[in-house]
Amino acid sequence: RAFEGGTLPREYAAPARVAHFTDTFDHVNGVALTLRQQLAAARALGKDYTVVVCSDDLKTQRPGVKSFKSIGAMEVPEYPEVKLLVPPLLKVVEFIHDGGFTHLHLATPGPVGLAGLAAAKLLGLPVSGTYHTSLPQYAKALTEDSYAEDMMWKVMEWFYGQMDHVYVPSEATGRDLIAHNIPVEKIRVYPRGVDIERFTPAKRNGILAERFGVAKGDMAFLYVGRVSREKNLHILTEAYRLLLATGSRARLVITGDGPYRAEMEAALKDTPAVFTGYQSGDDLTAIYASCDALVFPSATDTFGNVVLEAQASGIPAIVTSEGGPAENIREGDARRPRVIWTKPRPVRRPAPPLPRTSPSRPLPPRSEATASAASTNATNATTGNWIDCSCLETAVTFANTAIDYWI
Repeated sequence: RAFEGGTLPREYAAPARVAHFTDTFDHVNGVALTLRQQLAAARALGKDYTVVVCSDDLKTQRPGVKSFKSIGAMEVPEYPEVKLLVPPLLKVVEFIHDGGFTHLHLATPGPVGLAGLAAAKLLGLPVSGTYHTSLPQYAKALTEDSYAEDMMWKVMEWFYGQMDHVYVPSEATGRDLIAHNIPVEKIRVYPRGVDIERFTPAKRNGILAERFGVAKGDMAFLYVGRVSREKNLHILTEAYRLLLATGSRARLVITGDGPYRAEMEAALKDTPAVFTGYQSGDDLTAIYASCDALVFPSATDTFGNVVLEAQASGIPAIVTSEGGPAENIREGDARRPRVIWTKPRPVRRPAPPLPRTSPSRPLPPRSEATASAASTNATNATTGNWIDCSCLETAVTFANTAIDYWI
């Protein structure tokens, strides 16, 4: 929606030629997915928008994407599937200058993002950024070193402190940045959504039984995402084992891959948990719609696209009360439950709402035939009536066991 008239800050008003710098684009993660969606939206709206990336082989060159051949690379031991590539700075600056770009936007604080920041400063261009990932919290979770978290916060303060505006996917994320010296007047909360023609209850089929041995009638809890410890999957593992100890026959379906998979599979080897590996396309949407509830224990996610994808697929979500995912759902009443917290929400004085890039809109009417996910992160919800009493009872038990383990 930031590409529609009247939603950008005044100094970013059309006509504008925007270059969007990112260190991740073709990877399997929420940031890359969001950027690909933004590129598609910008091109569909006829906006002058280019994504700037860095690659080893220039295969990323495509309409709307400018790819620079890397001049170096940095490995991230704790995140082996991502390699940070260093772009040629002078060529980047030349491209921005000769291309007549009027605004630069930085998606990541890696080498590509740093090149974009340098170009903005050298050419005197307005620069904004998006805080997609809670890197300090990730650093703490992956290294178990609070010093690493503190150092990462210093980097975030330095990087995002130089932006004219910082876009965040949730109010919780915005408050984290404000608490670390990013001025509140720079923060903008921007909405996201999902394709409700792609993610829909109509995709429910027999894929779980046919491909993964989940018998029809078995309660199936789903986790979708990177299989990594920072997602609190050790908590999910323990909660599931505690649930099975109550006599439940519930199945846990883990869809995704990552460095924690082998350890998690070993911890659950004597349980009916199912690991599907990475899935995409029709298989992924069918898995969503064919399960009974999403479980997403991460407390470090700034948004949680998977929560909206689950909602659009017609299944409720079990999330934590920390981080962005909690803002994508709302609690229902006893007759139509919509969310079950895995940790009690603390009582706090309500914080004033942060500025948004567009106004929130009310939810449309919902039914089994017309389930949808709203486009604003403040008003998304699931119908809640996709689960029957036995399913709800099992979900409550699962949530309670997670609470017991968590606190």
